Amino acid sequence: MVKILKCYNFRSSSIVPMEREPKVFAGGKDKLFIGTTGASIEVFSIHTDAISGDKLFTKYCRIQTGDDVNHILYNTRSKLC
Repeated sequence: MVKILKCYNFRSSSIVPMEREPKVFAGGKDKLFIGTTGASIEVFSIHTDAISGDKLFTKYCRIQTGDDVNHILYNTRSKLC
């Protein structure tokens, strides 16, 4: 079953497709991190559509954690995946 998560940035809304139930969120300059109930973190790249100006979320990678995610810290200086 696929879950759909609506994200609002107060100017427009975007839909982020989720396979698992989201628990925690963290955002960076160009990434959205969603910790899920399935012991993983879904990472999405955030892009701006050149024509409409809307935010687009593209799945970047999934990180298996081995346990439930309760808190996410994001370091903008390190490489991801």
